[in-house]
Amino acid sequence: MQQNKTSCTRCVGGEKYCDHCGTIYIRHGYTVSGKLRYKCKNCNRTRVEHYSYKAYRHSINTNIVRLLKEGVGIRSTARLLKISTTTVIKRILRIARDLEELSLWEKHALRFLRRNFAIMDL
Repeated sequence: MQQNKTSCTRCVGGEKYCDHCGTIYIRHGYTVSGKLRYKCKNCNRTRVEHYSYKAYRHSINTNIVRLLKEGVGIRSTARLLKISTTTVIKRILRIARDLEELSLWEKHALRFLRRNFAIMDL
């Protein structure tokens, strides 16, 4: 039987699989707020099934990129996604750093952000 390696933690049969290595999660206690934590058997990464803070959602980076492509500003992006403007700026810089090859426009936008918001490298 093939393991379901989707990013969804609610898989068929009630088993939860790690997004990074595909191994089964095991229960790992509770958070301070009482939410159930899981731990990967292989890579020892922990995860909470339902995060309270919206910036921990898996789709947040793709939403930030989508809104930036549409020309939405940083404050508007933060307001629409209900996260902090600092979080949006840090995520933009992390996404830009992870790109292997930046286009000329992206390099200019990254310089603009660093200059106008006094952001240091992460």
